[in-house]
Amino acid sequence: METNFQGKVIRDNGKAGLIYLVTADADGKSAWYYVQIDEPKHKAFQKQMETGALDLAQYGKILYSGWGATPPEPIDARVREEYEAA
Repeated sequence: METNFQGKVIRDNGKAGLIYLVTADADGKSAWYYVQIDEPKHKAFQKQMETGALDLAQYGKILYSGWGATPPEPIDARVREEYEAA
């Protein structure tokens, strides 16, 4: 199974950790994941993202996930509200 991952940092601070929006395309199905990456695992996570094979739970906590190319607006707004606050 070929999987492609893309990640975007949503927030990077010591309090909230590293919040990523990760999207994946596996066998023609799109999925998205908001993940809070553990700081000590960040470099390994970034390296593994390049390979296309990744178990997100090994690198931190999956906050929200679902099918589709992007998260629905209510989830996106909730994550930004919870994790973008200084």
